[in-house]
Amino acid sequence: MSTTKLKSRNFTKEDVWKKVKQIPLGYFSTYQKIAEVLGSPRGQQGVAKSLRVHDCELDTSNLNVNCSNDVHCYRVINSDFSVGGYVFDDKGEQIRAKVNMLRKEGINIIELGKKKYVVDRADRKKMFTSFK
Repeated sequence: MSTTKLKSRNFTKEDVWKKVKQIPLGYFSTYQKIAEVLGSPRGQQGVAKSLRVHDCELDTSNLNVNCSNDVHCYRVINSDFSVGGYVFDDKGEQIRAKVNMLRKEGINIIELGKKKYVVDRADRKKMFTSFK
């Protein structure tokens, strides 16, 4: 297993994956929270980059996300509770797949407009913060 350090970060991609594996079904966390837990409070871009290189298959036709090794990358969202990610998602299909997976797990997501989704205020208590 590679433990290559990401530029200017105190953690490896494997460190990020270990934390994401801890997020249980029906919960989510944020890029920023994971960075904080890893000792790099401003390292949210490094967390996002680590998840980008993880083997996660997006099935936009069925709005599913298939993640290998129990690293459910779709459970990680932005610190403002918006659902983001997926750099090359011009049509918004990948974000819709991520939203669909979160909804399947019981997290209420509100659509604010074209390609803009946020976690409902009532469900923000489902943010997972008990990392080991």
